Amino acid sequence: ALYDGTERPFSAIAILDSADSQFGRLPYLGEMKHRLLLQTMQYERALAEAETAVAETPYLPQTHTNMGEVYEAMGRDSLAEVSFCRGVETDSTSVAAWAALADFYNRRNDYRSYLDVVWRLFRMDNFPVAEKTGIFRRLTGNRNFYRNNFTQIDILATTLHLKYPDNPQVENLYASHLISSGRIDEALQIYKRNTRKADADLGSFMTVVEIESYLQHADSVRLYLNMALERFPEDAELRMNCGHVAMLDGRIDEAIDDYRSALKLAGNDTLRSQLWGSIGDAWHQKADKRLPEGVQEESDRGQELLLGDKAIRRCMKQCYAAYGRALEYWNDNTSVLNNYAYFLSLEGRDLERALEMASRATAIAGSNPTFLDTHAWVLYRLGRYDEAKKVMRQAISLDNSGSPSLPLHYGDILSALGERFMAEIYWRKALEQGFDRASVERRLSEPQQQK
Repeated sequence: ALYDGTERPFSAIAILDSADSQFGRLPYLGEMKHRLLLQTMQYERALAEAETAVAETPYLPQTHTNMGEVYEAMGRDSLAEVSFCRGVETDSTSVAAWAALADFYNRRNDYRSYLDVVWRLFRMDNFPVAEKTGIFRRLTGNRNFYRNNFTQIDILATTLHLKYPDNPQVENLYASHLISSGRIDEALQIYKRNTRKADADLGSFMTVVEIESYLQHADSVRLYLNMALERFPEDAELRMNCGHVAMLDGRIDEAIDDYRSALKLAGNDTLRSQLWGSIGDAWHQKADKRLPEGVQEESDRGQELLLGDKAIRRCMKQCYAAYGRALEYWNDNTSVLNNYAYFLSLEGRDLERALEMASRATAIAGSNPTFLDTHAWVLYRLGRYDEAKKVMRQAISLDNSGSPSLPLHYGDILSALGERFMAEIYWRKALEQGFDRASVERRLSEPQQQK
């Protein structure tokens, strides 16, 4: 053991040879010698040792597995496969033998055979469920592998679920698999059953809420949120999620109340910052609702309304105050920095301050196209068109959301630089991606001019 621990394998092998001569072959020491011989690439000796072990104890699956490992190390895969298979034939209940065969197929990238052997392991009672769930997570962790071998992995998932119907980990893995396979309603029923258990955790309720929100079942979302509130009335993040749902429903005043209730329960400054940021977003949405339908904030008319309506100004004052509180608790809250900067730029006020916040947001999360868009837009409002173009080009290249605002803004920047032809291309792209037609057509009909 000392020789092995000090990486002196040849000395360790010599000691093991001495033990063999004095005490005969002992299985534990034989396993150690087998590993060391492979480690030192003494394959002929390892093969001779393995052949002797098979001759002496052919009824032990490990002896056949060891021979398979030697053949594999020598590049003789056909003989290796035969030896590994003999291991499981010798004792079909040996988890170690089946696992060795599975590993062999996995190393050969023979995934069909590998998954077949894993299925056999999943059916074995003496293979721990924790090991099975660990393997399943690894199999589904690689999305390409998951997709390319979905049929066999689906069989594994079903096997686990049938064998361990009451195991929470298995149930969650199976439900996630159902969602990946498009069987959302089946997964939803599993999560709903979990909420009815006496020991149901908050995550079960929130998963139901998330799925029902995706399915646009507003009544069910509210039902399970209320059920969760009855069970976990002091949970700040739950209250915050209630506010998010109310925002999506357009119940803005109710959302603000939920966020303020969550503030009283918040246990750290990061969460307090997020809540104040959400309050600011809610006040901005109240202001946004006062704009006539079809009028975009980016349009000149939208700016006039934003600056001219007293009620809107009051809402925006509350919005900025909330953002200020959010940054007091966490000055690197990138969402708040971005939104604060963007809304200031829309009003054309405090632009240097807006630039400072937008720059900070992109410095923290520079690959975020939305943040880069804001940064570019603030530069544009400051008249720094060349800089704006460079930043906006980066935002366009990174964006995969199809947001129509980015090509519209890029078109405005290009127009300001006198690049009218390219500007019109991006304005039309914004129109194709869903931007307000009137705003785009107004830009296209205007004579070329520096903005």
